Amino acid sequence: MYESRKHPPLPRIHFLRRLALHVAGVLGLLLGSLLIGMAGYGYFEDMAWRDAFLNSAMLLGAAWSTIGRPSRRASYWPVSMENVSTRLIGQR
Repeated sequence: MYESRKHPPLPRIHFLRRLALHVAGVLGLLLGSLLIGMAGYGYFEDMAWRDAFLNSAMLLGAAWSTIGRPSRRASYWPVSMENVSTRLIGQR
């Protein structure tokens, strides 16, 4: 995918295209993780979409959930979301 040291650098248009594809991939991964987190909070915690967005965004940002204590039904959801974000983003 990348040129070696023996090859000349890519032309500007090809470099910008590759950069745009990388940015699109990262944004897709982030958006997908956020939507999965929102769906989990909506299903397990019966949260409104705004609260689910807030909690999912907090977990992806390596902060903890804004709810006090999750219900027994959802006790593992925040922990699993934080594990996913740690593995994907590499924080902590």
